[in-house]
Amino acid sequence: MSAQLVKLNSILFDSNDTKVLGSNSDVIGADFDVVPNPTILDKLKLHRSHMASFFVRIDTGAVSLTQNGFATSVAPCDLHLDAAGKKEVRVKGPQSPEFVPYTFDSPLLAAEFVGAIHLNQHIHALRNKVCVCACPAHDMVLLEHVTNTVWYADQMWTLALWNHLFPYSNMLELLESAGGLLRHGHAHDAKVIFEDLHDQFFSHAAVNKMGTSDGQKYYRPSQIALFVAKLRALCVHCANYTNFK
Repeated sequence: MSAQLVKLNSILFDSNDTKVLGSNSDVIGADFDVVPNPTILDKLKLHRSHMASFFVRIDTGAVSLTQNGFATSVAPCDLHLDAAGKKEVRVKGPQSPEFVPYTFDSPLLAAEFVGAIHLNQHIHALRNKVCVCACPAHDMVLLEHVTNTVWYADQMWTLALWNHLFPYSNMLELLESAGGLLRHGHAHDAKVIFEDLHDQFFSHAAVNKMGTSDGQKYYRPSQIALFVAKLRALCVHCANYTNFK
């Protein structure tokens, strides 16, 4: 098991606990090439006049957009996403009056980008304790991220061929069941489902060493590793309510 995978799986712990997090110099994230405000030719890949790139850094919870040689950073919690098409994601930032469409190289990368942003948003909510409710049925942040995880798993089921890799898995049904349990206030039972799925898929997760065009080295989680991290965040979130059992 790589130290980077352990760090990804333990990202919700105290960042000062180096025994849990491993080396703080290891950048964990994902780089995405995009075309902002794509034309018809851009969408058909017949012409690419203006490229940009997103870097979603999971270990620190930051997102940067590099365009025309300039990089701007924004907190994931300030971003609003709309998966508008197979390869297109509309993004609205804190300084944007409206959504801006971005085209990705493939539907898989578009779904992975949305999944990474949602993971960072959930981690931010947990670290800053913005989701404090007496009952999980009233915790809109928790329910939203269960829905986000179901969406991500559904996308990966076909786009990343999980239906061929795990043909006998009932992950989608289990996630939907966990969401139903939470809506009825049963956090403990939902947490058991998330933990079982986490343990089932953790052995399939990977974090791979990559490099950006400007020479920056980082560790990129696989699609399964992102799924495992999402499940980990849901487990941590549900644990807030297990004392009410």
